[in-house]
Amino acid sequence: MTEKEMALQDPFDPTAEMGFDEEYVEYVPPIEKPEDYDAPRVEVEVPVEERIAATFAGMPGNEKLLLHVIDFCREGRESAEVHDEIVRFVGAGVCTYAPEVVCANLVNAGALAIVADEAEETDGGDGAAEAADAAAEEPMAETEAVGAPPAFSYLATDEGLAVVDAQDPEGDRLRFLEEGERYHPVYRLVLEACGAEGGATKKAIDALVDHHPLCKEPRRYSGFFVKGLEGIDAIAFDGAWKTTEVGRDILVQINPTEED
Repeated sequence: MTEKEMALQDPFDPTAEMGFDEEYVEYVPPIEKPEDYDAPRVEVEVPVEERIAATFAGMPGNEKLLLHVIDFCREGRESAEVHDEIVRFVGAGVCTYAPEVVCANLVNAGALAIVADEAEETDGGDGAAEAADAAAEEPMAETEAVGAPPAFSYLATDEGLAVVDAQDPEGDRLRFLEEGERYHPVYRLVLEACGAEGGATKKAIDALVDHHPLCKEPRRYSGFFVKGLEGIDAIAFDGAWKTTEVGRDILVQINPTEED
């Protein structure tokens, strides 16, 4: 039988063992520890002011809510009272954070402090502190413990109040009107529409703004003006956009002229 015939009768099997006499072991070189592996870890403490600023930046659209909560807690407020106030302040608006999360974020930032209520302090306050710490670490977790959790309160810190007291709403409104002077006719249209009985829907504001000549170049849409006016408390959402007392004052300042 020729070699060719033998090859056809005994085809190559790629899955067959290679026939090494000894088991093959892949060589893995040892991994050396870095020189600083055993060095003590140094944790850099971030200043409270920076942590508060980072919290505000990390919760865009909720700046006024955060400021309100801090200001509301100038004097100690029971946690349940603060949570209810957050719900009231948000009202018909939209907030993607539960009240417990809002408070926990401010506590972690150093803008709020947790204090045990007087009834708990007589017993050392340990239960309230533990419950408050748990709420700050896992605000969304459900408590399975039997009985009511220990009561505690929130108190604004000096650093948190400094952020609130540094606000200048009147100056912000003045700068807003000066920088957006060319858009006064558009702002007036929005404020007048929102000042009507029942306020104005987003769709109604779209119809007023999106095709206005002043909004063609640069291209502006209604959201730009709604966000701007809401930012200076000129309008507020309550089922519809409504002009506030601040907005009515602004309307007096931007009365139409012949050039409009």
